[in-house]
Amino acid sequence: MTHDEVADAIDGPPAKPTNPLTCILITCGGCSVIAILSVVIGCWLGISMLDDAVEEWTTEFEDQGFVLQGGRGANFGSQISIDAPVQGKKLFIQQAVQFHSETDDDIAIIAQVAEIHGEIRGDLYFRGQVLEIRSDAVIHGNVDVFCQVVNARGQVGGDFSGQYQVLQNMSRPLEESDGATDEAAPAETSTEPTELTPPTEDGDG
Repeated sequence: MTHDEVADAIDGPPAKPTNPLTCILITCGGCSVIAILSVVIGCWLGISMLDDAVEEWTTEFEDQGFVLQGGRGANFGSQISIDAPVQGKKLFIQQAVQFHSETDDDIAIIAQVAEIHGEIRGDLYFRGQVLEIRSDAVIHGNVDVFCQVVNARGQVGGDFSGQYQVLQNMSRPLEESDGATDEAAPAETSTEPTELTPPTEDGDG
């Protein structure tokens, strides 16, 4: 066997050229796997951060004397309608909360969306995304929020505090309840969370 024959036997047969389409498919497949992993990791981090925020807010309210309804971390991701009178300082945690009741005490809500239709003769605390204070709502105390959107069409006797990104229809003082409608007003927007200011005393806000 010659030297060249020995070299050919060691090196094996010459490699066939790679099909460009095969390279593209392999590259696209790898990118798809990376994209899917990124989405999964992003969702996991988002859920984890949400859980951390809900836990932090829950502890904050419990330290203030609020009683959590439904158990710690229970049923988050569902919705609830509160129709019966509420006694004592209560905390509600759901994906969506509708308050049609009345209470003499403070109410705290952690939710994606909360709608207030009833009468709260204490303060309202909201942590989440959207707070809707409907025109049939009466809140005698203050409203403290940390959310993205506040749509305040009802009556609020106290002050607003906290942070928001969009504010619609600054609520009416209690003495200006006649002739109220649900007609929307232009929204105020801000790119950064902005501190809420109390409604003006002359009722123009």
